[in-house]
Amino acid sequence: MPVEEFNRLLDVTTLNEIEVAFMKEWRRRGKNKTAAMIARKRKRDELTDLDDEVEQLRKQKAGLRSKYEQLKTEIVTLKARSKAAEERVYQRYSRQSGVHVSRDSHVIHVDKSGKVLLGPRVSSQQMLLVK
Repeated sequence: MPVEEFNRLLDVTTLNEIEVAFMKEWRRRGKNKTAAMIARKRKRDELTDLDDEVEQLRKQKAGLRSKYEQLKTEIVTLKARSKAAEERVYQRYSRQSGVHVSRDSHVIHVDKSGKVLLGPRVSSQQMLLVK
């Protein structure tokens, strides 16, 4: 009930000061009780939303962890394949040229067209002398 209407009712009734004070206190407590219920409901709703968000983030974390493990395995596989391919290039060149080449003495380069080139490895000190 709006304040104006409540005050009008108090004015038209024949209540003494104690009864008016009691009615105002009774109305105040009722409003406070309603406000407290609304605040508790809002808090419950917020907690429910946070619980849902936590659950969603846990699922996302599990998915990311799974993807991370999958990618880690893929990296290991690709490194092994790369190393094996490198060794095949060194072996093929050694057989064709009759000169032994290895990772220690030569470096493999693939140009834009996909052509595989093999060149002597240059130390960082030799590179400084060239510059």
